[in-house]
Amino acid sequence: MTEPLPKGRSGLTSWMAGVRPGHPLNEAWMWPPFLDAMDEIITSLEVAQPLRLSRKRAAFRALQSFDAVLEQRAELVVGALLARAGIPFEFAADHPDLVFAQGRYGIEVGTRAIDGPWAIHHQLEASLADRPGLHVVLSFDQRPLKIAAAEVARVVDSVVGQAYTQPTTALRYDGAGLTVKVMTDTGISSSRVVIEFQSHSNSELTGHMNEVEREIDNKIAEKRRQAQKMPAILLVDVSAWVGPGYDPGRYGQRSSVAS
Repeated sequence: MTEPLPKGRSGLTSWMAGVRPGHPLNEAWMWPPFLDAMDEIITSLEVAQPLRLSRKRAAFRALQSFDAVLEQRAELVVGALLARAGIPFEFAADHPDLVFAQGRYGIEVGTRAIDGPWAIHHQLEASLADRPGLHVVLSFDQRPLKIAAAEVARVVDSVVGQAYTQPTTALRYDGAGLTVKVMTDTGISSSRVVIEFQSHSNSELTGHMNEVEREIDNKIAEKRRQAQKMPAILLVDVSAWVGPGYDPGRYGQRSSVAS
């Protein structure tokens, strides 16, 4: 039986108690429906009280990035689904991630949110939130998937650190294949950050999706190794990786072939 969820975000609020101000879910750009969904997931787990839930709560409070939030969310949502279906389980001390109450079978969960351009976008949006009148256009030469974390930080720090005394300023970051155009005195009450990709040819989009495939294959291989302790279901969440019209079912086929 599924117990009714309380109104508001009491579950999420309890898990956020005492976190540092820079916790990813405290970012200004965080989408309210995402927070509502996290609250439902957490509330379901708090009702069920599976073994070692306190470890997951502590890990949640220590998260350093939104990518890390998505990694843990994939595991928590599986636990919430089991809890709401009334299936006894516990969070494992090691691997696989979740173990059914009998201790003979488990579930290994994985995801990976890798999207360098949008990481730059989100971080700039949050960092420029208190600077009204700025319109920032991120123009990428191609559609990359990965941008090194150090390069993301360099771009963000550089853009945020500028004074912008001219009506239009153009900045170039070859390491990211990025041109940033910043316009001032736009009359808008807050800053605005938009993103565009200059190249849209089929060959370059295919290259982007090939890179996505490689990352998914890497995650499948990693999770398969971690699931060797007992018979386990391997669950890979690709919802943050693939776009409309792209068939994620092929990764189930790839996993079956490779197993």
